Amino acid sequence: MKKVVIWLSLVLLILLLVGFGVFYFRQEQSYRQHVPQNITSLIRVSTDGLLKSIVWNAITNPTYYIKINKQKKEKRTQALHTGLKIPANLFFYTLNDKPKSTYFTSLFIDDSSIFRQFTRRILDINDYEVYDQDKNIHWARSKDGKVNLAYLRDRLAISYSATSDNTLEVLTNILYQRNTKKVKESSLFNRLNNKKEHIIYVSDSSTLIADFNAGEVNLHGLIRSSMLVGKKKLRPKKFAENSLIKLWLAADITPFIKANKRFFNRHHLPADTLLRYYGSYLDFEWKNREINQRDTIITYDYNDDFERVEKRSIREERVPEIYLALEASPHLANYIPKQVYYKFQSGTTADRLYFGTGTSFSNDHAANLSEHFFYLFMDAEKLVDNKQFPWLKKYAAGMKSLTMKG
Repeated sequence: MKKVVIWLSLVLLILLLVGFGVFYFRQEQSYRQHVPQNITSLIRVSTDGLLKSIVWNAITNPTYYIKINKQKKEKRTQALHTGLKIPANLFFYTLNDKPKSTYFTSLFIDDSSIFRQFTRRILDINDYEVYDQDKNIHWARSKDGKVNLAYLRDRLAISYSATSDNTLEVLTNILYQRNTKKVKESSLFNRLNNKKEHIIYVSDSSTLIADFNAGEVNLHGLIRSSMLVGKKKLRPKKFAENSLIKLWLAADITPFIKANKRFFNRHHLPADTLLRYYGSYLDFEWKNREINQRDTIITYDYNDDFERVEKRSIREERVPEIYLALEASPHLANYIPKQVYYKFQSGTTADRLYFGTGTSFSNDHAANLSEHFFYLFMDAEKLVDNKQFPWLKKYAAGMKSLTMKG
């Protein structure tokens, strides 16, 4: 019996050493990926770390994983057949001569036919074209132009942009490793090296870290931006304890408005008017209750004498109790839409504008000073259960709550 225990211990030790060796080798191999020399931000996704967390969660919470039916298993297995070699770490990056919303990465192809099937299924890409300037490169774009792909034998380069953008020339340089260096030689890499978290974003001014553990997502980091200048101390609004969403922002956002004039104008909020009348504070509260909202519906009909007659009817519906307060001149009230999904009432004081589905406007402040110019709390679990917004389940299912501070 004693010999059996010793042999089992040796086998377990050997397996652990082999596993550690494979893990170490995969890590070092992933650090050899080449990135352009002019990257401005870098994201590392630890695929091995995520896999280990999933395995550990499966061991500690087996009932959750056993519930997955056979059909879902088949769909997931099909989706996982990518034809790509997935490294221990995925690296995504932006470039200084491309928009900040355009990200690049590169991978190795294991099976090109399976890879083509995968992109056909996921991105609806049916055919790849031969690049005119280099017959060895095949490339394709998604229908919306946001995803660009190019591959050279067993090497793949990808870009994703928030808007349609042709990045074929950049992808070609990545494939041929022109003006590139190993990712571990990048100055940004030093900022994320030796960190164990699952996802890390670094740039010259910011660091964001995300970690997944037992159904929870832990986010923390530091963001520096010239788009807003926050107040150092303030007394924010006193929110109800059980409100579903609580938010305040106490900052000068003039640079942000100037940089996004087109966005504000497109959403019927004149940027020049905001710059003239908006102050430096807003708060938002979505309370954990509903109220009755009544609307008069006017229709027209004809009587027996063929005269047009106005008919009025009252429509009543239950809506969430939502409030928004702005530090602003009362003049701004004339430019803000009063009907956005729900009908909003408004109120004013000397330096505040109030909007809400109800009329219980409050200017009560917290007793203690806050050092946070930005705060957001969201009770995702209760919001998902809200029958008026079934689409929230798509984005927040499984999330309990979210808290952010700045």
